[in-house]
Amino acid sequence: MQFKSRKALTPSELAGDLEKMSARGHGWCRRVQEQVWKRRQKPRFDGKGNGRVRSERRGFNWASSEKAGGWYNFLKTLVPDITDAGVEYVWLPPPSNSHDDGYLPKRLYDLETSKYGNKEELKSVVAAFGERGVKSVADIVINHRTAERLDNRGLSVFEGGTPDTRLDWDVSYVCSTDVRFNGTGNPDTGDDWWGAPDIDHTKPTVKKELSDWMNWLKTEVGFSGWRFDMVVGYAPRFTKIYMDQTSPHFAVGELYQNVSRGGDGRPLANQDAHRETLVNWVGRTLRYVLR
Repeated sequence: MQFKSRKALTPSELAGDLEKMSARGHGWCRRVQEQVWKRRQKPRFDGKGNGRVRSERRGFNWASSEKAGGWYNFLKTLVPDITDAGVEYVWLPPPSNSHDDGYLPKRLYDLETSKYGNKEELKSVVAAFGERGVKSVADIVINHRTAERLDNRGLSVFEGGTPDTRLDWDVSYVCSTDVRFNGTGNPDTGDDWWGAPDIDHTKPTVKKELSDWMNWLKTEVGFSGWRFDMVVGYAPRFTKIYMDQTSPHFAVGELYQNVSRGGDGRPLANQDAHRETLVNWVGRTLRYVLR
């Protein structure tokens, strides 16, 4: 089957295409383009001083997990329009079993009970994008995990979602500074998040088993890249390890912090401290071959 080639679009050209889709009856495009197609651009260099723009879109929103019939199935019907808009990468939601819509992950290998659809539906939409030359990016939530259950002492027990012991952890894998969840691991290397146990990324088992799981997402599902959730929660050197161990085609991290504000509560014009934080994170994380 032949598909027409796609040219790289400028933001204004893409906006025009989205308007045309809306005019053709794709009301979803107008309603959710701010939430669903979140623009990310990264320079890609050819080694000769030339560059072009990589285009990524967010392929879900906060209501997607409630979609009748499953979000993966619905998204698959939109593949032709998305690819015709010049998209190169589509960011999909966290794929694993979770306490909520993906951001409180539990059984990481369990793709059958995601709020967005089952494993075969996920593989089908990833394959549909791939047939059109679009690569799928998985949302990787590894700063924290929710427990499968509590033991008789009230301590967290984590299960990986396989018959063996992969990703089956206890509180020794939780940061010791996470006192709410009785962690006995090493101190947290990043910002604490109160909503779930923060994982101790200094442990060799954690680094190996998470890397193995991510590589499994590549081979079993067909993912080509990662969107790392809440990268402020652990030291940048660990993101670099996961990059080195999994060799994604594309990766981006969510480095979210509150802006600096003045005495009147309004954002300050000078946000250099936050820019410096981002520059430092990139420098410490992406000492990695750009391709």
